[in-house]
Amino acid sequence: MCAECLDGLDVTQKNSCELCSAVVGPNLATDNGCIHCRHEGYEFRSVASLGNYTGLLKKAVLQGKCQYDELALRSLAQLLSQVVCDRASNRSMDLIVPIPQHWSDRFLSLNQASMTIANQLSRLLKLPNDRHILRKRERTPKQHLLSPAARRKNLRSAFKVNRGIDLTGLSILLVDDVLTTGTTCQRATRVLLQAGAEEVRVAVLARGIGA
Repeated sequence: MCAECLDGLDVTQKNSCELCSAVVGPNLATDNGCIHCRHEGYEFRSVASLGNYTGLLKKAVLQGKCQYDELALRSLAQLLSQVVCDRASNRSMDLIVPIPQHWSDRFLSLNQASMTIANQLSRLLKLPNDRHILRKRERTPKQHLLSPAARRKNLRSAFKVNRGIDLTGLSILLVDDVLTTGTTCQRATRVLLQAGAEEVRVAVLARGIGA
């Protein structure tokens, strides 16, 4: 990316929630979450993102997702890899798991943004990436087409860890493109923890607020 685009993305912001990565005001303690997440009951430990889903970042993410611009997705994932390292500090991670699509959506569309992002993070962070751990067993309405209340009710039993997989003691980095209400990552986190994972951390390109 050129210097102008990097400046416009403003990925150097530091005032973000420790839990959900929403951009917040300075000098706010967010160890237990912020106004956007403290009542959500998230079971993942933290979220790493490039910033709020607005402006040039939103435009870049949409270009990657809707036009399936793989170069845009990989470029954003490269920036995200540094944020993940900064957020994780000295904590070790064992495995990257992308949020899966239902098989019918994979068949109908080449756009598998979470897979592209996860592949790039895997290469840069030197972590294994396994897209066969999680399965979406139900085809559900697209989250971005639903109201916040409907999003929270959607996906209740959509995800499943494939049979025979033991995640005991593993620290997992769960990868998606955008986190808004957090329902998708929360549902996936729950089944990963039930399969034995010690903790789940989330990495997304952007944090959507109020949509």
